Formats: sequence, C-alpha cells, structure tokens
Amino acid sequence: MASVKKKIEEEHGRTLTNRQMTFARNVVEGIYSNAECARKAGYAHDIAPKQASVLLNGRDYPHVVEYITELREERERRYSVSTIGQLQRLQELS
Repeated sequence: MASVKKKIEEEHGRTLTNRQMTFARNVVEGIYSNAECARKAGYAHDIAPKQASVLLNGRDYPHVVEYITELREERERRYSVSTIGQLQRLQELS
C-alpha cells in the first residue's frame, strides 16, 4: 500500500497526511457517514462535515480521491468484493 501512496504523491506533487489516509480508509470501509469518517480521522466535530465534503469533491484534494479509489480497487482485488456486489447480496438475503 505504501507504493500506491508514493505513486499518488509523486503524480500530484502533494503529500497525503495521516488524517487524509485515515479518512480514506474509513470511507472505504463504508460503515460511517462522510462526516463521521472525518471526525474519526481527527478533524474537529464542528468542521467535519465541511472537511469531508472538501476532501471528496476532487477539486481541492484530488490525491485523496485517487487514494480512496486505489484503496477500493485493492479491496476488490483482495477480497473479490465490490460495493455493488455487497448490495446485491443484501437484497438477495432480505
């Protein structure tokens, strides 16, 4: 995973902070809302919803969005699990 981080940082000329990486991992888990992901990453409770929006808009922090995409793809390769596949499975079970 370090090589993915390094590749993204070199490509965008920006460094991924620990908060941004934690936020990305929480988003990929898919358990929490975007604001809660930001809170769990260490952003202040009051600004978490706005910061989550800024991190995910792709304009201000494109390297974070790309990191999230890479984490999702890695998860899909490793576990053969996709978000769509999970939703379809849940529908079948219900």
